[in-house]
Amino acid sequence: MVNNICDLSIYFLFFLINMQYENQVATTNNIVLIHSYYYEKKEIRRQELETTLSININNSYIDKIHLLIEPKQLKLFDNYDFLPIQSNKIILVPVMEQPTYQKLFQYGNEIMKNNINMIIVIQNSDIVCTDSIRYAVCIKENEIFALSRYERPCGSTEFPALQCNQYQDSHDLFIFKSQIPEVITNELKFTQNHWGAENLVIYQLKKNGFNVVNPCYTIQCVHNHCSNQKHTPEQRIDNPETHGTSKPTYIDCFFD
Repeated sequence: MVNNICDLSIYFLFFLINMQYENQVATTNNIVLIHSYYYEKKEIRRQELETTLSININNSYIDKIHLLIEPKQLKLFDNYDFLPIQSNKIILVPVMEQPTYQKLFQYGNEIMKNNINMIIVIQNSDIVCTDSIRYAVCIKENEIFALSRYERPCGSTEFPALQCNQYQDSHDLFIFKSQIPEVITNELKFTQNHWGAENLVIYQLKKNGFNVVNPCYTIQCVHNHCSNQKHTPEQRIDNPETHGTSKPTYIDCFFD
């Protein structure tokens, strides 16, 4: 039963998505990014988010980017020349509040429901996907890729080798093609910007039988955050017992 306005908006949104994808059966694997988005008032940080979005739009291996945006945030864009949103890859998704991991995974479940070849990527809004994102199609059923990031080299064009092993407890992308059951999503009622949020997600995934893999040596995604602007609550939401993680590795997958 839908018992509040937020849930009503989500279910109405799911209805619209079903209409959009009805009778569509993909012949190739489709990689779809999902993340929240907002109008950042600090220009230096806003430029980072815009640059990230623009690069991901121009990535030929990414088919669509679904941006979940609160109506109050959309209004802030009214008088702003936000060109990336004009891309036909962008799907703007109004939500009543900052989406939790529960809503993000539920949304991913819904849009893949009628498309067996869709690959869902739930990520942070400041993550740049390199062309190596094409290896997302190597994911198996009942498997989750929880990727550790690379850091943008502020003031340099060089990346240290295998840099993601420095951030192996931090996972900025979740990639999947299997439905995530309610027994998991019901435990994910927290937003992305909490310390330990992704670790708690991994804990719940592992607890309920998913194989969580971190092939960040193969799929290299870059954290674009050289500014010092953060919106992170100080208190962690996980604990030593619920701190899930996955060690960096490669995946054995090849293309012609």
